[in-house]
Amino acid sequence: MSDEPRVDEIKHWFAERDYELIVHPVSHGGFFAPYIRFESRQGSASFTWGETAVEAAEAAQAQFEAEMARTETSQDEAAARDAIRGAGSLIAGGEQEEAQPRRDAGLEQDVTRRDDAW
Repeated sequence: MSDEPRVDEIKHWFAERDYELIVHPVSHGGFFAPYIRFESRQGSASFTWGETAVEAAEAAQAQFEAEMARTETSQDEAAARDAIRGAGSLIAGGEQEEAQPRRDAGLEQDVTRRDDAW
C-alpha cells in the first residue's frame, strides 16, 4: 500500500472517532501528525512525529489508542470506587453520621481541636 492511501485510511479512522488528523512535513525533516477533536479549534493537540507521513500517522493512531485505553481504565477505576463507597454505605445502614467533636471524659478541654502548633 502506498503512502497516500494508508494516510487517508488512518485519517478516516480518526474521523470515525470525531477527531481530525493532520499530517504535514516539518522543516527539519520528517512529518508531524497532530490530532484534535473536530469541534475543538484552539488549545493544544496531541501529536507524533515520523520520518514518513505513514510513520507519523501510524504513530498518532497508536498514541490515540493508548490514551483511550488509559481513559477507559481511569473511568473503570472511578466506577469501582463509587460502587465500593455505595456498598459501604448500604452495609453501614445508609447515610454516614457526620462526625461531631466529643469531649474526652476527665479532660477540661475539647481534644478534637488544638490551637497551638504542636
